[in-house]
Amino acid sequence: MTWTTYGEYLAELKKPWQGDPMIAKIRQQVNAETDAAAKPCIVYWLKNETCTSPWSHGYIGISQHVVGRVSSHRKNKRFPKNFQVEILFKGTIAECAALELKYRPHPGIGWNLSKGGLEGDRLKGTLHTPEGIKRMSKAALKLWSDPEYKKRRQREMVELCKNPVHKEHRRRGSREYWSDPKARERQANNRKGKKRSPESIELTRQARIGQTHTLETKNIIREKAVARFQDHGYRTRISEATKVAMAKPEIRAKVSAGLKGKKRKKHSAATKEKIRLAALKNCQDPILQAKRAAARAITFRDPAVRARLGASVAAARARNPWSTELRATVSKKLTGRKHTEASRAKMSAAGKGRPKSAKWKAAMSTKAKARYADPIERAKMSEAVKKGLEAKRG
Repeated sequence: MTWTTYGEYLAELKKPWQGDPMIAKIRQQVNAETDAAAKPCIVYWLKNETCTSPWSHGYIGISQHVVGRVSSHRKNKRFPKNFQVEILFKGTIAECAALELKYRPHPGIGWNLSKGGLEGDRLKGTLHTPEGIKRMSKAALKLWSDPEYKKRRQREMVELCKNPVHKEHRRRGSREYWSDPKARERQANNRKGKKRSPESIELTRQARIGQTHTLETKNIIREKAVARFQDHGYRTRISEATKVAMAKPEIRAKVSAGLKGKKRKKHSAATKEKIRLAALKNCQDPILQAKRAAARAITFRDPAVRARLGASVAAARARNPWSTELRATVSKKLTGRKHTEASRAKMSAAGKGRPKSAKWKAAMSTKAKARYADPIERAKMSEAVKKGLEAKRG
């Protein structure tokens, strides 16, 4: 059979087969008892002179289009030539699938490579030869190059995706697949080292322009994200992965270049309140606070980190030096605030035994001299010393 378009392929299947009386017999038997609108399913048995029982010999299959299915079997070199077809049962898809599962409860019975029925992966464990893979690839490329076939398949998929039963089936199957650690590892290994071309990225971007999530979908995404971040193990994995990525200079440069020139999005009042409540909740979490304190302690032991932070602070002060009014405002806000006993003990323990560098001593000396040169500051310190002495005597 030779054809160039999908329309010609369908026309070839629909026309009577003059050279194969068996196909014509099947067509007559199916059409004689079939209502076209009902689209029944048929269980058939492929056999030759060596086959004696459908339970152990030949090939058992089900189809709603037996003529086309048998014609494809004719072209398959896996089956012997001049095989015969016998129709065993006619009914719904579920009934036919159940009967096929009874005939072929496991793979490797007769000419069947996989087990029968509709559940599970029927072709799991089936390996195609390199020649077979090339033939299937060539046939698929030829089929999808036909605009008529492509439009028809697109229409069918659009209608299928609107079906809630199909959507739930796909969703359940996807969850079952990605819940398997081996499947996730296999997908990660398959994608490792592979980069999408700029053309592919641009096509994806163009396809997503104008697409927005519904409010219901947004709420579902938000609830799932909140539930994931409640897990300390998940937060730890994300944190470690971020640290590893940001430790690479090329990643930091890429992120910095992406943020340059972009205006930061302003949060709404409701979003600000959510962020504030989330921050308060995190501050009340002892496990998270202990982890953050340990991470800060490790980070600030690195001289390079301290030098980088010092340079950033100095640069910020140089860009926006504090005015007299700003210093007065900050001083007013801090007036009356005192450290707790635990906070003072913690700072004292942290300062004990810590060596003071010559640079730090010089900076503190300069600050002290500047304060003593100011009469107002001297008067404040003198008053504070007098109050302290009186408190000790009393």
